[in-house]
Amino acid sequence: MIDEETMMNMKNLKGKMFVIEPFSGQLFQYLKNNKAWVLGPQLITTCVDHNITIPCSSYPLYSLGMQSLTICCTNLPHADRVRIKFFCDFVYLIN
Repeated sequence: MIDEETMMNMKNLKGKMFVIEPFSGQLFQYLKNNKAWVLGPQLITTCVDHNITIPCSSYPLYSLGMQSLTICCTNLPHADRVRIKFFCDFVYLIN
């Protein structure tokens, strides 16, 4: 296990995998902005329990809880749709 200070000083993070919780805060933003492969512990647990390959993604994935769902946000203000998409991206794997 690596402490947060050491992680914040790491360079060349693109393609390196990090399992973190919570999915917020300075460390999360640092890893996300530096193109690290950020995964949640629930995603790892699900993959191990069901013998599923860990999905490759260009954005952070917290879990596979919404993997097969289609999300539709109609009749909502644009700002609300953007916010919903932001949160859904953590758990929704785009195939």
